[in-house]
Amino acid sequence: MVIAGRIDDQGRLVIPKDIRKKWRLKGEVDIVEVEDGVLIRPKKGGWKDFLIKKVKVDWNRAVAVSLEKVSVDELIFGES
Repeated sequence: MVIAGRIDDQGRLVIPKDIRKKWRLKGEVDIVEVEDGVLIRPKKGGWKDFLIKKVKVDWNRAVAVSLEKVSVDELIFGES
């Protein structure tokens, strides 16, 4: 689907409300350069990004263990 749009003099693009709602576009978005243009998508985030960026959890270790056997403190602080 191609939707016509206009970019104003300050570089702002208005995305129709139904498209913003369908794809949950609000606040920050990811703008990805692709071979034939740009892709606008919801900003990636969630607990995984929070843990990697803010708490500095070794995500590979967290994926490798069962959460039933490991406490949150152990994952975040390395304590057992």
